[in-house]
This record gives sequence, structure tokens and C-alpha cells, in this order.
Amino acid sequence: MGYIDEKRKRGESRRRRGVIFLALFVLLVVSLSVFSLFVPEESWKYYFALPKVAERRDGELRIHFLDVGQADATLIELPDGQVMLIDGGDVDGAQTILRYLNALKIKKIDYVLLTHTDIDHCGSLKEVVQYKEIGEVFLPYLETESQTNSAFEEFGEELAKNGVKTKIAKRYASVTSSMQEYSYQFSVLFPYSAESGGNESFSGNALSTITLLEYNGFTAMFCGDTNETVLQKLCEEDELGLFNEKGIYLNSVELLKFPHHGAKDGANTDILNYLNVKTAVISCGKNNYYGHPNGETLSILGSSNVDTYRTDWHGDIVITVFQNGEYKTEYSAKE
Repeated sequence: MGYIDEKRKRGESRRRRGVIFLALFVLLVVSLSVFSLFVPEESWKYYFALPKVAERRDGELRIHFLDVGQADATLIELPDGQVMLIDGGDVDGAQTILRYLNALKIKKIDYVLLTHTDIDHCGSLKEVVQYKEIGEVFLPYLETESQTNSAFEEFGEELAKNGVKTKIAKRYASVTSSMQEYSYQFSVLFPYSAESGGNESFSGNALSTITLLEYNGFTAMFCGDTNETVLQKLCEEDELGLFNEKGIYLNSVELLKFPHHGAKDGANTDILNYLNVKTAVISCGKNNYYGHPNGETLSILGSSNVDTYRTDWHGDIVITVFQNGEYKTEYSAKE
């Protein structure tokens, strides 16, 4: 075969491959277009690239601190199979939250608790309500009617549209086990009830809902964006025995969801020592504008011998609590 004939054949082969590639590309585009026309988007868009999460075993309590950037979202699988979501990230967090829920095959969230109305805590909750069945929602105490934003208002509208039951989070509101063999107690510590007063001394982030979860001797505290002034007050009340009749004790908090993304005024050494914190988790975004977590905060945690995990370094963080009260910590990213 001559050089010219060989060159012509190579050119024809390239053209054939080009035509085949173009035909496949057009077929793919047409198929995707037809698919999107006839298959509802909600049935597929949050089922791609699911995180790898092991299935919860009977009797285990699992607390998932989701990596939603400079925001907050904590998913709790209670030992009796009920599910709770504390906060819902910012407006870009829906993909992370819903894909994580789908990875765990969670169709219903029994309880949603919003600690306060900041957009980095409620930004994706509207979408969560659109895609998942919701049992009951604990809404934050508002110091004024104007303490809202568009994301919070849209979340409220979605709740009303879906007929979801809501209540205002106040001291001693609680969730308990539906199974006697897996007894746990989830309690609101702050803010106070509107009837008892006392909330007037606080404003903004300081009114974040603070909760405590106890299971077989293991205790975790979730603090929203509160500050050390509020936590110090709770410690003083605990020292006076004000929580005893409810079976609540704050001097053995193994796990602390550190306040306000690790801000400087989140908690001091005295608070950490009184609570007897062993493990702290900080939810924050990589290279965030606020410089969270604060260097002084990390120094305090280190000097108090607290094992500290942060979502910007460790990704999704999972605390598994076993029936004997012992627990282990796992995470999705390399340090």
C-alpha cells in the first residue's frame, strides 16, 4: 500500500471515530433531556456521589457532625431508631445534608431543632423539608418579631405548607426513648420558658438553644452559637442543683459541640473543667473569613486535655456511643 493510500485510510478512520463520538454525545444529551422531562428531579439529584457511612447497629447512638463549611448541621441517630437534625447548614448545604441522609437510607426525620435563625444554621432547612418527611420541629426563641431572615421565613412557610407540627424550644422541653431497653433523654437547657422570664438579659447568638443528650452514662452538649456567659450561668445553676429533679447533671459532659464555630468567647477553661469535657467538635469552613476556630480557643482546649475535632480538617465526624456508654470517634477526611 502506498503512502497516499495509507494516509487516506487513517483520515477516514479518524472521521468515522469522530462521527461515532458525535452520535454518542448527541444520544447522551437527548437521553438526559428526556430523562429530566419525565423523571422528577427530586428522585435522583441527591442520590449521586453518596458518602460512605456504615449502617447503625441496634442500640447504638450515633452523632454525625456534617462538613457543611462555615455552618452547622448535626445529624443524630438515636438508639431506638428515631432521627434528629440539629440545624441545617447554609443555603449551599442541602446537597451535603440530603446525600448524607440518603446514604443512611433515612426517609423520615423525627425531630428537627433549629438553634437560632442565622442563615448558616437554617439555610438548607426549606429544602430538607421538601425532600424528607418531618415529624416535629423545635423552633428557636425569638427576642423580637423582626429577628428573622428570608431563609428562616421560607423554612417556616414550607413547614406550614406540609402541616409539620412545631413548638418553641424552651427549658425542659425533651425527647425520650420510645423503647425501654434503649433509654435516652434529650433535654433543652436554654433558653428559659417565656413564662419564667430571664431571656431579656441575652440577645442575638446568646439566645441559641442549648441541649443535652444522655445515653447510658454518656452525655453530649450542643451549643449553637452561644457564648461563655450563658454556659457559665448554666454551670452555676447546675452547681446549685437546679437541674437535679429532672435527672440532668452537667459535670460529666463527655462530648461538647463547641459553641459558635470555635469563636474566642465560646467557652473558657473553668467551663471546660466544670463540664469535664473529654471530646470537642468544632464545625467550621476551611480558610473561613472569621478565622474560626480562634487560636486562643484551641489553646484552651489543648491545655484542658480535650480531644478536638474540626470539620475543616476531619470532614464528616461520627461519634458512635455503645450500649455500655463507651464511645469512639471516626471521620471521613485525612488530617
